[in-house]
Amino acid sequence: MAKKIEEKEEDFPKAENHWFKKYRWLTHGLIISGALNIGLLATFFTITFKNSSPKALLAPQKNYSVKEKKQAYYVSISGVELLCEYFNYSYEDLLIELGSKELVEDGYAKRDFALACLVSFHHFDIQRALTGTYLQTRELEFIHKEGGERVKLEIFAGLESEHFEALAEFANQESWPLTAQGLYFQIQRIGEVSNVPDSLKEAFYLTPQFHCIWMLFNRMEKTLEYDELLQIAFDADWELLNNYYLYLAKTQDFSEVNKRRLLMDLLQKKSRFAAKYLIDHDRTFALEKLDDASVVYLLSLMDKETPKAEMFSRELIVSTRSDAVLKSAGFKLYELAGEKIPYPYDHNKALVRFLPTFSTKVDVHVKSHGKEHETVLPTQEVVYHTVRKGETLWKIAQQYDVTIRDLKIANGFKSSGLIKPGMKIKIP
Repeated sequence: MAKKIEEKEEDFPKAENHWFKKYRWLTHGLIISGALNIGLLATFFTITFKNSSPKALLAPQKNYSVKEKKQAYYVSISGVELLCEYFNYSYEDLLIELGSKELVEDGYAKRDFALACLVSFHHFDIQRALTGTYLQTRELEFIHKEGGERVKLEIFAGLESEHFEALAEFANQESWPLTAQGLYFQIQRIGEVSNVPDSLKEAFYLTPQFHCIWMLFNRMEKTLEYDELLQIAFDADWELLNNYYLYLAKTQDFSEVNKRRLLMDLLQKKSRFAAKYLIDHDRTFALEKLDDASVVYLLSLMDKETPKAEMFSRELIVSTRSDAVLKSAGFKLYELAGEKIPYPYDHNKALVRFLPTFSTKVDVHVKSHGKEHETVLPTQEVVYHTVRKGETLWKIAQQYDVTIRDLKIANGFKSSGLIKPGMKIKIP
């Protein structure tokens, strides 16, 4: 009996070992299966939420077509002939050619070459016309048979008939189906702001290039209307306008410093807008910060249509600037008055003529050829202002059309907080 019990007890380890092996393989299978499921779930969530991550949500959404640069495409002789012909086509003629499926070479049809010329030579806005379409481009380069000019343009590969139908519909529906650069060139061709059609103005006002310029002049306070700023499109070249847009879009720095930088660049391009703006809105900067050469250049751009041109010239004629500036200011005053500039020019006579508030006195005696001549120099009549309650130096300067700096110098002030009601201050 005891022996049988011992035999049964010996069988238990064998049975237990058998079931342990079965459970071990089952456990391993469950672990592997769980790991695979976790991996699949992780992959699924990664793919699903990849584009909705915070970084992706904060990134600017691109709603324009994606362009992929391809290797250079070498045009055959027949292709060059067609491109030279299209080179001289008008915008309207090239639009008609968008319907031509006649093959030219390597799977490209006439419509492909016509589209390339429309985009490169006439600034057709293919991005807006085919928004969301994946665009592949190849660069073409050929030598024009007349004159030997090297011409570069892009041809768009893989476009189907439905794309060309969309292009034709866009061209027919849009009043100005052009890029920002194309709109700029259209405005340049017209030559006068008053002659620019309203529809063209509105289209150009929507471009990012114009928006950045508007922000530069109107971010702090609205000082200029759209039509006034449009004058910049006539005075600046496209490279200058677009470079400022790229810089401002990147830095978002619409400060007074950058506005003055643009005005100085425009001044170098003989911009009457820049001259008028500096005199009307930033006269103190023009008087005190511009060098003599820039001031002379500014005077040359002023005319009777510049509201404060005479005032600016009067301020310069009694300034401590160089003789060249004083003489230029005198010339400008004679010009604005419609009078002939006397020859030889006498600065003292100009002072007497254009500054009636000045009295004269004999100040210097100059000997010439044994004779004594009198040189007449101006002395200013003294005007005093009694400070009233609530007045500041800025208000007084505006009232008498002088600068705060001149008021401080004339009265020996070191700060504007020194004035008080009842005080008499000298007006230079």
